[in-house]
Amino acid sequence: MSKGATLIEIVISLGILSLGILAVVGAFPFGMRMVDFNRSGNTALFLATHEIESAIEDGYHNLENGIEVIDFGEFENFESYRIERRVDYFDTGEEGGDDTGLKLIEVEVFTDGANRSVVLNTLISER
Repeated sequence: MSKGATLIEIVISLGILSLGILAVVGAFPFGMRMVDFNRSGNTALFLATHEIESAIEDGYHNLENGIEVIDFGEFENFESYRIERRVDYFDTGEEGGDDTGLKLIEVEVFTDGANRSVVLNTLISER
């Protein structure tokens, strides 16, 4: 009996090894897309959190009801982000939009050409 491998066994082994390497190499672009996807989502979450904190810092009486749009088009690396901050009196379910002592702040950050968004909400009270 021969103790070595035949040429056909070596060719088959190399073929199987090549398929495995191709599968691993093919996963890298997908992984890189996922890293970019998650990075843009985390950045959007950071921007939304920052905007909520800024609104809280402004205080109840300095927040005007309405919608404010912030576009980051001129900032490098933030071209694809846009913020909409909506402020309104908290709806108690009763008719009329009277001042209830609570304001609802909703911040929505759009990213990836507005294909995705992150939304954060909070309430601020009159002190």
